[in-house]
Amino acid sequence: MKKILIPIITSILVLTLVLPGVSAKEIQVFDDVPSTHPNFKDISYLVETGIIEQGGKYRPAELITREEAIVMIAKAVGLDGTPRETKFDDVPKSNINSGYIQSAVEAEIIYGSTPYDFMPKAPLTRMQMSVILVRAFQLPLDEVPIGTRLFKDVDYLIYGAPFIQSIVKLGITNGYPDGNFKPHNALTRAHMAAFLARTMKYVENNS
Repeated sequence: MKKILIPIITSILVLTLVLPGVSAKEIQVFDDVPSTHPNFKDISYLVETGIIEQGGKYRPAELITREEAIVMIAKAVGLDGTPRETKFDDVPKSNINSGYIQSAVEAEIIYGSTPYDFMPKAPLTRMQMSVILVRAFQLPLDEVPIGTRLFKDVDYLIYGAPFIQSIVKLGITNGYPDGNFKPHNALTRAHMAAFLARTMKYVENNS
C-alpha cells in the first residue's frame, strides 16, 4: 500500500508546485486573508520580512491597538524588544512587549497619551500612524504652508498635517476617494499593514 501511495502523493506535490499561474507570493499566509484581499500583498510582505508571523488569523478588519502597531514598527526598524521597565504606569516589565515600547520611547518615536500612560490597548488613529511612521523611519518632513488644505478634513492648522503631508508626498497613502483623510478614525490591521509595507519599501528603494 505504501508503494502505491508515495508516488501518488509525490505526483500531487509536483503538480501543486508547478501549477501555472501560482507563485510563492500568492500562497495564502493567513486563514482570513485570501489572495483576493486588497491588502494581501502588503500583509504577505510583512510575513516575508519577519514583522508578523504566518499562520492562523490576521483579523484584517479589526482595529489595531497602539501596542500592536508599535511592536510592528519597532521590529521593522530593528529596536530592542527585550522586556524591561518602561516610563509608563500601564506598561509594566511583565508586558511581553514592554521592551519594544520603551525602545520606541527612547528613539523618540512615541511619547505616550500622557506622561505616565501609553494606553496600549487603545486603537491607533490614522493621524497617529502618520506621525509614528515619519518619526520611526525618519521620513522627510516639511512645514505645511499657511492656508494649505491637504484634504477636505486636514488643513495646515492640524498638528499632524506635516506628517500626513509627508506620507502623501512619498506615495504611502492618497487618502479616501471622497477627498478626506479621516485623521481621527481608528486604523484597521489591514490598513496598518499597507502603510507599514509601503513605508518599508520606500525606504528600501531610497536608501
